[in-house]
Amino acid sequence: MSPVEFIPIAEQSNLIHEIGKFVLDTATRDFLTLTNEAGELIHVAVNISPQQIRQPEFVRDLESILETNGFAPERLEVEVTEGLLLSNQPNVKEIIGKLHNIGAALSMDDFGTGYSSLSYLLQFPFDALKIDREFVDGITDVELNEALATAVISMAQGLNLKTVAEGVETAEQLEMLKSKGCDLAQAFTSAARWR
Repeated sequence: MSPVEFIPIAEQSNLIHEIGKFVLDTATRDFLTLTNEAGELIHVAVNISPQQIRQPEFVRDLESILETNGFAPERLEVEVTEGLLLSNQPNVKEIIGKLHNIGAALSMDDFGTGYSSLSYLLQFPFDALKIDREFVDGITDVELNEALATAVISMAQGLNLKTVAEGVETAEQLEMLKSKGCDLAQAFTSAARWR
């Protein structure tokens, strides 16, 4: 079942908090195995539901999981969507500030598909922008997709942010994004750094 199907159900039933903790625990606990297999220190990126991150105990629970699993916060990247920022809830800025203070990286997921207010990039300590797969999908044969991806990459570089292209499935997409200066490519199940 796709996350697009089960995440809304998990959020509506309030199961998202337990699922989110399980995902964070599993990802950070398995980190050592992943590092050994990769032969290098790697980062782990985890999507966090807006509903989950709004919980006052979120950062405390996260710190507890990291400590229990011996996982350095600097190796964790927390991915949030613009929906979280649009909520205008007062504790969101505080929670994101706490995540930044413990050393976790913060990325804006699906950049360009929501309202994409550039003011969010000034208000919050983002480390990366993730270019939505909607733009990547036609990047090699639709000029507008190429132009939008290029603009996001250029803007991110100007703001000293890392760029991650989502949904990269072909060698042609990979090469084009690499030539534009994109830092990382993410397929459906994996990510690769340019060498």
